[in-house]
Amino acid sequence: MEKRCGESLGFFLGLLAGTAIGVSLGMILAPHSGEENRRIINDKTSEYKAMMNEKFAEYRQKASQAASNLQNSAREYFNRPESSFEGDVVVGSASEATGVEIPAEEKA
Repeated sequence: MEKRCGESLGFFLGLLAGTAIGVSLGMILAPHSGEENRRIINDKTSEYKAMMNEKFAEYRQKASQAASNLQNSAREYFNRPESSFEGDVVVGSASEATGVEIPAEEKA
């Protein structure tokens, strides 16, 4: 257990040191001033946020359309005349389909 704790502590200290070194080198070697870097980061963040909002709206529209199509298909299927169900495969119960027995006290 002690060895594992020592390994974790060593990893954490190495990670912390690497982060500090990386930040320091980034600040020293940055091609722009701090103010300009913040502006660039802010602009890119705004750009990515707008792009993600567009994609989210697009995917939300596609999901809504798919749900609507599924709902319409289900309505068509279940609202058809009873005689048209004759060729369909029907499973008697969930227990028969899954092979899992439901205890009598859990059945509604």
